[in-house]
Amino acid sequence: TDRILNNDLLRHLAKTQVDPEPGIRTNTCILLGRLSRLLQPGTNRKVLVPAFARALRDPFVHARIAGLMALMATADCYEKEDLAGKVIPAMSICLVDRERYALRFFCVVSRSLIAVSTLQSRSGPRVQGY
Repeated sequence: TDRILNNDLLRHLAKTQVDPEPGIRTNTCILLGRLSRLLQPGTNRKVLVPAFARALRDPFVHARIAGLMALMATADCYEKEDLAGKVIPAMSICLVDRERYALRFFCVVSRSLIAVSTLQSRSGPRVQGY
């Protein structure tokens, strides 16, 4: 069942992310966020950020918000380097979003990700004198 979840299902979901129906794209993003706990860590790193970044560029506002929500819900799945190098740059497109709701939600999510990153750095190895 691991192979089915990590390969076959993800391939099918990749196809539904580019579906012409905006509701299907939105629900695909939500489902990926919920499945993240069941996926292998390596799969999470390879699949989730690109999938959610695609959702953040979707013309349908609810798909963009679903992408932000999914990034926030899966923030603990990423290493701090991935947060700084992939997640936050992918989210930066939301800074120029025309929808006020999406822009406000971006502010909430970015604060949450910064908090997660701060907690991860505190739990890491300590350097003498810091």
